[in-house]
Amino acid sequence: MKYNHGGEKYDKHIELDFSANVNPFGMPPEVVDVLSDRKNINGFVDYPDSSCLALRQAIAENKGISEENVFCGNGASDIIYRLCFAVKPKKAVLAAPCFSEYEKSVRASGGEISFYDTSEENNFCIQSDFVSFVEKEKPDIVFICSPSNPVGVMTEETILEKIAELAEKDGFIFVVDECFGEFVIDEKHSMLETAMKNKNVIVLDAFTKIYGMAGLRLGMMYSSNDWLIEKCSECGGCWNVSAPAQLAGATALKCRKYVEKTVEYIHNERKELVRRLSEIGFKVYDGYANYILFRAYDGLYEDMLKRNVLIRQCGNYRMLGNEYYRIAVRTKAENDRLIEIFKEVIKEKM
Repeated sequence: MKYNHGGEKYDKHIELDFSANVNPFGMPPEVVDVLSDRKNINGFVDYPDSSCLALRQAIAENKGISEENVFCGNGASDIIYRLCFAVKPKKAVLAAPCFSEYEKSVRASGGEISFYDTSEENNFCIQSDFVSFVEKEKPDIVFICSPSNPVGVMTEETILEKIAELAEKDGFIFVVDECFGEFVIDEKHSMLETAMKNKNVIVLDAFTKIYGMAGLRLGMMYSSNDWLIEKCSECGGCWNVSAPAQLAGATALKCRKYVEKTVEYIHNERKELVRRLSEIGFKVYDGYANYILFRAYDGLYEDMLKRNVLIRQCGNYRMLGNEYYRIAVRTKAENDRLIEIFKEVIKEKM
């Protein structure tokens, strides 16, 4: 099997992993405590609640919506596949570059794809002509990630709202992936309120990034479309969210100070990393999430791997070549070490 994402270090000897854009502080201490509690561990012998009732209630209270509007899955990627097999789109519209699982899930469900290619000159941001592009293509489903992956840029709220209106008028499903939304301080906006009014709008979210729970696999979908939630439940196996993941998720939602601390740290440290990467001579594409896209030279990935450092090579993203890379924002000590290793590598190339 070929690895296609960040964090895939299992066939390598890695000392520093900058390829996986998860919380550098790990899971909240409260989550670690509840998962290691012997009483809770003994309860894992039972089947998990297939409806995730307690977790959905906790999420609904946190978001100010009804538990009936929440669907939980084995990470956001699980829900993406369920959505595509529920909708069975003949055509999808994706804005490139984007998360590869959108394309894979559409093709797996038998659909074709029309790509809206963003431009490097516009920092890979979706522009206003995306609305007319979608209208012309007449899709059954549209995916937008905001902040985007791998760039971390936001799509303007007016563009998102226009696509939402078009989805309601033309009858397609509009999926807004907000899995990195918690990291945004400036330009913060969510389509959650729109999704509660418009049955054609779906919002994706996950515990993966902000709560450092990538290995537990826990994502959620917010929707006012009862039919689509039911179909997503049917398009996959039962017990798709483990008991540890449900317990961890409900506990994590109580850790607001942990989230606030993380967001402030990421915001400040990302700015510092952008500055230092630029000083080295890399072309940096700044965003709002907990990762940074930059362009260097083809071969940097291998040069870093020789030093047991894993960065995300972005050559498998549409529009990006092997000279594009993404790094996560890690702890200050790790970030400092990364910059020093970059400098060492560049010095050897001179």
